[in-house]
Amino acid sequence: MDRNLYTLADVELENRIQLKDHILLTLDKIIDWGSLEQVLQPVSAKYDNHNGRDSYGAATMLRIFIVQRCYDLSDRGIEEQLQYNLLFIKFCKFSISSPVPDHSTICRWRGYFSEFDVYERLFFSINAQLEKMGLQILAAQI
Repeated sequence: MDRNLYTLADVELENRIQLKDHILLTLDKIIDWGSLEQVLQPVSAKYDNHNGRDSYGAATMLRIFIVQRCYDLSDRGIEEQLQYNLLFIKFCKFSISSPVPDHSTICRWRGYFSEFDVYERLFFSINAQLEKMGLQILAAQI
């Protein structure tokens, strides 16, 4: 969680979820997020923390896009899921009490990723990392 307060509810969430065997929790552990953040650097440099209210950050938005891809969710669909789906909240590094991006913010960030041509490179990198481990994601279920 970048700029969010860590609350007692987040501690409880962590305690409940840490015992679960779920694809998102596995991805969170096995993906080299540092290498992905390097790909995101041009986007982060231009769009993270621009004037006005704090942005959500490129790394957070990447996590949202991964969930969208795995679960075939629209921007409005992921916005709704981030309100109550505890696994999605944890994977995307939000606090249970923090605001989540709305569908228009999600759409805008997809445009930022496209502007710097990082979207496909990110997912290629993720798939390459998974293939090295002998893993493949065909589909996921909510």
